Amino acid sequence: MMINANSIAQLREQFGQYRQADAAQTKLDFLTRNSATAEMQKDLEAGDLDGAKAAKDAAVQAQQSLVTDRANQSDLRQDLQEVHNHFRLRHDDLFHMKIALQNGDLSGAKQALDALGKVQADIRSDVQHIRDTNPAPSPIDVTA
Repeated sequence: MMINANSIAQLREQFGQYRQADAAQTKLDFLTRNSATAEMQKDLEAGDLDGAKAAKDAAVQAQQSLVTDRANQSDLRQDLQEVHNHFRLRHDDLFHMKIALQNGDLSGAKQALDALGKVQADIRSDVQHIRDTNPAPSPIDVTA
């Protein structure tokens, strides 16, 4: 798999969609938690202890989802940083290969090419990991 300018743009778009989907889920969980908390308060004021307990359970569940959302966002951010670092290394390897070729240094060019191949494999692995650990963003807005 060759990574070219078109695929980089596609990756940026896809990763942006992952971030948006994560943010939308966090917002939904936040709203759910707040709604359940407000419902619990109303039930307590009305003397409905069973309703208050059910609302409390829903608020706790939503809070746990928020914690998970934050962890997922942190993991995605770290994964994207790793991809970025590997693209920087790829740029450096291409630069070193260019200089070696301009100077007629065949051994240096081969070393740069070997390093480039390893970085390309790392990039492919990073991208596959992100795709495997993040569900494809839905084209339908389910939060409306």
